[in-house]
Amino acid sequence: MKKKVLIISANPVDLCQNNGKTLLSFFDGYDTDRIAQLYFYPTVPNTDAVQNFFRISDLDVLRKRLGRVPAAGGTVKPAAAAAVEEDEDTARMGRVKKGALMRLAREVLWKGAWKSRALDAWLDDFAPECIFFVAGDGLYTYDIFEYAKRRSGAKSIVYVTDDYILPRRTWNPVRVLRQRLTLRRMKRCVREADAFLTISEKMRRTYRDVLGKDSMLAVNMSDCLKEDDAAAAPGGGLLLTYLGGLHYNRDKTLRRLGEAVAAVNASAGTELFLEIYSNARLDDAQRAALEVPGASRFCGQVDRSGVRRKVNEADVLVHVESFLAKNVEDVLLSVSTKIPEYLSVGKPILAIGPANVASMEYLQEIACCVTDEAALEARLRLLAETPALRSELGRRAEEAYWTNHSCDVQRDRLWQLIDQL
Repeated sequence: MKKKVLIISANPVDLCQNNGKTLLSFFDGYDTDRIAQLYFYPTVPNTDAVQNFFRISDLDVLRKRLGRVPAAGGTVKPAAAAAVEEDEDTARMGRVKKGALMRLAREVLWKGAWKSRALDAWLDDFAPECIFFVAGDGLYTYDIFEYAKRRSGAKSIVYVTDDYILPRRTWNPVRVLRQRLTLRRMKRCVREADAFLTISEKMRRTYRDVLGKDSMLAVNMSDCLKEDDAAAAPGGGLLLTYLGGLHYNRDKTLRRLGEAVAAVNASAGTELFLEIYSNARLDDAQRAALEVPGASRFCGQVDRSGVRRKVNEADVLVHVESFLAKNVEDVLLSVSTKIPEYLSVGKPILAIGPANVASMEYLQEIACCVTDEAALEARLRLLAETPALRSELGRRAEEAYWTNHSCDVQRDRLWQLIDQL
């Protein structure tokens, strides 16, 4: 019988959100009566892989502090279809807490307010044997993790997917303080963990030096999205498709790609077109900035079935990162959750971004990589005019998927680790 696993993370196991999708890939198929999740994001999960959820949100904690409710949070049931969107109060709080000072104030707000008899009863009823903790930069989440671990006596696995502890180029003393506090909490957390997982080889090497403990790799996984009988997108030419977030100034790189597409079409007579799909909410000005007439279009959000359809219709799949120094720091050690999905369909990938970030390092032998913006048009023209290159890159992509990202292989490794603790 499998061990009872409690997942503690900011986001719920989910079909849509990035970390949620990563967690789903790890635990999809796990016995539903042997898994539960405690999470802190205001949405409702939209998966049946986990049925037992306890949620505490910023708004719950605020209401507790204001005396409007006796306790913060409670159990929630997964939605039957799409995740419930944030209400306006929650969205407003999300915008407010982005500043470093407000994030520090948020820690004060949470201090002890998350404790409740309902949480204790839920933890005791589930009685986890292993806690899978996704460590981020919310200091209160470490308090909750340590509390749940003490109360249950469970073994623990600490998993890091993004970097919050390396020094940043900032003169903001509050941000520096938060980074140092997070580093201190993560060091203690990792030191006492029964297993430590990181998301990329670059993160594994870096954190081994910073935290003094080596980790195992737990890379992003994806079901194979390839459809052998998928129809090509209507129209001629070559369709480039981007699916993913626009944060960390990725939108600026996509704008530059749209301009390059227009330039190559004009000079070489090619028929390239870039389609951009994202959950991001854009105003008219932001949307217009992404759309280059005759070269690129923002197409909005697609659901899970839409993602499958779009990656199969594409001729070239696009991954981008920002070249701005502040954004390089944000993504330096992380590998995008979209990459395994891209790889699984065996299509050529055009990757644009700084050479030293983990996603670009990983793709350097697999994709057509552009690490110098000045070379973008030349590389794009080469990709458009060389079918043999596109075919070879597609072959490399599919091979990398089956070697590194197949759910069957990676999931079994994680479950065996849990069993052995």
